[in-house]
Amino acid sequence: GVLLLYTAAVTPLLISFYNEQQGYCGRAPTIELDIAVDMFFVLEIFVHFYTGQVVRGSIQMNFKSVARIYLVGDFWRDLLRSSP
Repeated sequence: GVLLLYTAAVTPLLISFYNEQQGYCGRAPTIELDIAVDMFFVLEIFVHFYTGQVVRGSIQMNFKSVARIYLVGDFWRDLLRSSP
């Protein structure tokens, strides 16, 4: 939640104001934090593959079952969210 709010607030400001003032080849002052946020979202995708899922009241811990459930469900949303 907080990292998405950060991305949603900072990215438009950098695109709108920083690039016009410093030129397109300038280094953004928030680049380190932006990279850390992107890495967190990518790491979250890997963690979801190893986290159990509840299906019809029972917990699925089998990697193939969890991967199938995740790929059909939230994987694409998380993949879009993790792209810089």
